[in-house]
Amino acid sequence: MDRQGNAGKVGKASRIGSDWIGWDGNVAHPDAPQGGGGPGYFDTGGGEFGNGAVDRDARSGRPAPEQPGPLPSGGDDAVPTAKPKAPNAPPATDVRSLGMQLEVQETHVDVKIDAEVAADGTGGPANGAFTDFTWPAMSAPQYDSENGKVTKFKGKLTWKGTITIQTRYGTGGKATDLSCYGRGTTPGDISAGDITLGFHENCHQVDYANYLKQKMLPNPPTLELGMEATDYDKAAEDYKKAIADFRTKMEADSTKRTDEVGHKESEVDSKGCYSHILP
Repeated sequence: MDRQGNAGKVGKASRIGSDWIGWDGNVAHPDAPQGGGGPGYFDTGGGEFGNGAVDRDARSGRPAPEQPGPLPSGGDDAVPTAKPKAPNAPPATDVRSLGMQLEVQETHVDVKIDAEVAADGTGGPANGAFTDFTWPAMSAPQYDSENGKVTKFKGKLTWKGTITIQTRYGTGGKATDLSCYGRGTTPGDISAGDITLGFHENCHQVDYANYLKQKMLPNPPTLELGMEATDYDKAAEDYKKAIADFRTKMEADSTKRTDEVGHKESEVDSKGCYSHILP
């Protein structure tokens, strides 16, 4: 069964020239005290210093330093104060096997689940990407019964296959694009230069792989001839639900870690994508 992961969107960016890098290396309006004039001064241009708003406006056409319009803020987010950093290259997907996750072989049970991280693919959302995982289906056998007890299982309870984690990019989306929300927009990510869509999607890959490593897939019920038919029906239904719950929690964990941090995915509809500032 295919499971739709969270779709990463492409963020926005504005570039600033070197004149927007203040005397101390922080982003500052060129005419502000932290700008080219240094502390305690307003740079009015022409090598002169003073508080000449008329000269400033006539010279540069820039907005007032107390309202630096050209610097995007990503909605209501604070304008970063550190010097903008060029994006790091997105990490390459580490294609690998995650090994056997669960194996149970019994008279009436055949469970064998492994996992892997696959190479990036296509088919993602336009101008974006998503990272999801395929999930093998579980099937429970029919049975014959007599006096309310199981007399024969027509096959085995079977759950076999590979959980495959994969990032897919859509038309107009690529790993080097910028992250719209979540990882790639946190202060730490921005400071490190890890702000690409590929970095964001790689975080989902790591989340899913770590979840499988840290959590055990649910074990199947023990099936025996002579068990109450109603007990078997309930056990099979409970196991199907346990598998579905594990799948849901695995995605929710990644949503919390990768989408609902920094400029949160839940804020995109009201605030738009995060606006990165690039040199």
